[in-house]
Amino acid sequence: MKKLIIGVVVTIVLVGGMLFALRNININRINTNHFYVQITEDGVKTEEKLSSGEIFIQYEYSLDGYNKKGDKQKLDFTAAKQLRKDAYLQLFVNDENTVKSYQEVKLEEIPEKAQLKFKK
Repeated sequence: MKKLIIGVVVTIVLVGGMLFALRNININRINTNHFYVQITEDGVKTEEKLSSGEIFIQYEYSLDGYNKKGDKQKLDFTAAKQLRKDAYLQLFVNDENTVKSYQEVKLEEIPEKAQLKFKK
């Protein structure tokens, strides 16, 4: 009976841990290169009508990004909303130079060589 209870508890803990990990880990960020950009202009609004009749709105950005060494690369990505001007973003870029994900960061969180590329 004790073994059954221990087995059930271990199973619940494992399943709970896996569910927690799936909710909090963004798989698009795994095995990516990090680049940093500053939003300097509004994105270009694009609208697409879905087969259901719903209109899907995106904002396209094309900005110079810098890696931790300060190397520059032109990066194109989309967002579901207009991004805040002068915000700094960390972009997660795969080997094909496709932006998979992004998150806003503070200037102090950006590596020093990349920081030097942005206006203060």
